[in-house]
Amino acid sequence: MGPVEYMIMTFPTTSLDSRVGPSVQDLVDTGLISVLDMLFVTKDIDGTVTALEADQDSGLESLTVIDGEVGALISGADIDYVGDGLLPGQSALVLVCEDRWARALGDVLRDSGGVLYEGARIPTDVVEEAWTDIEVVA
Repeated sequence: MGPVEYMIMTFPTTSLDSRVGPSVQDLVDTGLISVLDMLFVTKDIDGTVTALEADQDSGLESLTVIDGEVGALISGADIDYVGDGLLPGQSALVLVCEDRWARALGDVLRDSGGVLYEGARIPTDVVEEAWTDIEVVA
């Protein structure tokens, strides 16, 4: 198995763009990831947090196209964490996936006694700003 990561993708409304599910499925189809768990979390205007699976709401129909073994990795504490970070009227897609593209590296790490100690995603705006600063200097 390759490294497993989670992603929290936030949206400015409690609805989901219908292009999100097919876009995730494209990553599955190309073999880059395997979906291990997924939930859609909303925070109503009154602050109520709700976690839904793809088949629990007709507005999440685009997520039903995603092939994966969904369940048991996203906990109640995870849902609370995501909900605490959302503003009223916002939503998030929480995705736990295996990075299949890194399976060979994972095998080598395990065989050599190594461990993937930590990893994180760098926000796009931070990368873009850094690249802009580099271009100005160059």
